[in-house]
Amino acid sequence: MAANAVLKPVRETGWRSGFGNLLRKELGLWFGTSRLWKQTLLWTLLLNGVVALMQVMLRNETPATGAPPDMPFMMGIQVFFSLTMVAIPVGAILSIQDAIIGERQLGTAAWILSKPVARPSFVLTKFLAHAAGMTTLAVLLQMAIFVVQMWFWSGGTLPEALPMAKALGLLLAHMYFYQALYLMLSTFFTGRGAVTGITLGLLFSGQIVPQLLPWTLKVTPWFFAQLVPGVMMKSPVPDWAWIPITITTVLIPVFLGVAVWRFQREEL
Repeated sequence: MAANAVLKPVRETGWRSGFGNLLRKELGLWFGTSRLWKQTLLWTLLLNGVVALMQVMLRNETPATGAPPDMPFMMGIQVFFSLTMVAIPVGAILSIQDAIIGERQLGTAAWILSKPVARPSFVLTKFLAHAAGMTTLAVLLQMAIFVVQMWFWSGGTLPEALPMAKALGLLLAHMYFYQALYLMLSTFFTGRGAVTGITLGLLFSGQIVPQLLPWTLKVTPWFFAQLVPGVMMKSPVPDWAWIPITITTVLIPVFLGVAVWRFQREEL
């Protein structure tokens, strides 16, 4: 009787079979374990810790150098958003590397799918849970801490809301792109090395390739590394900026669709 009182009937069918249970399980790994405070501490030190250290150094030097009084505030914005455009995609890639490959190697994927669980649910819940974890702990929480920090250092000045909202949307699209790409590649390869190498290679190629082939900025997410800090600094945005934004955004569901398609045809 006690067991019957705890169990809840699940009526999900088709591709959604097992979706709710799997999503709760995956979210629990982010928000119901020590991973919650470890990730929070890591991202706070990595992002806001660097900004705080820079603020202390700049405010000790600014009066002596005769720099504008608002320079520490503007530099804080520049450093924080430039750092997030590299650190957060790397963290997102590393956090999701065991989502499919690890479970396949351990045999837990085959065990889970022996239950009434649809393969699309298995793939999509992996993406949604890791996206939610990174969005909450590495993006939203850190941006909130950053705003409070800049208010403190500037004596009451806050970053403007509209540029912050635009930067947030672009930052999330950039992160989701690499998470979806990694998840898709995980359904084609059986080892972490190849998938991690390809995804990180694509990310860091954005530091080199556009210098040789500037046109690549117009068709890849590489332009986001310049666009997000520029939006916060109110720099002019090129007329063609909508092209890489659209391509990057559209590719996220495409990658997920391919991942579902490929995983449904895989023998575990």
